[in-house]
Amino acid sequence: MTSPALKKKYEEQLGTTLGKARNQLCNQMLLYYATLVNQHICHKCNLPVVDPQELSLDHIKPWRNEINAKELYWDTENVTIAHLKCNKVDRPGRIALPPGMSYCSVHKDFHPVDEFYSGNRWNGLDYVCKEISKAKAAKYENQNPRFKCPECGNQMRKVCQKCGHDIGMAQYMSMRRQEGAQY
Repeated sequence: MTSPALKKKYEEQLGTTLGKARNQLCNQMLLYYATLVNQHICHKCNLPVVDPQELSLDHIKPWRNEINAKELYWDTENVTIAHLKCNKVDRPGRIALPPGMSYCSVHKDFHPVDEFYSGNRWNGLDYVCKEISKAKAAKYENQNPRFKCPECGNQMRKVCQKCGHDIGMAQYMSMRRQEGAQY
């Protein structure tokens, strides 16, 4: 058992937690050995996995909801290398996307990728299309009107984007309450 002080020292030396460091090292070693025996090709896209952070183990035949799930899961002949992004497609609940499309969670439908802003979803796009994003922004704008900056006259909320004037939280909340905002 490592003492908390020693653990903190090691984490400072490594620049990350011990668990993350160990996982990164395991992925590096797995990719190194897979490359040595030419087994570093993703079985989904047939491209080589070159970054340990992209590395994922994937089951060739899905094991979930199968009668012999335990055997399929532990069968090393059924496990191979894949890119992390390629592996995510087969997870339960994941909707397989047509090429060049993404799924809008509000419309519950597919739209071309150019109708989405970038975001944090697995495919790098937002969860909702631009139409919904703009509607949400308009709703927020209506509920949170801007004030005239006392310094430069620019439209602002709490802090002026033009001159940097900050009206302070107490004054800002007071102005919002006068408009009918409830906290």
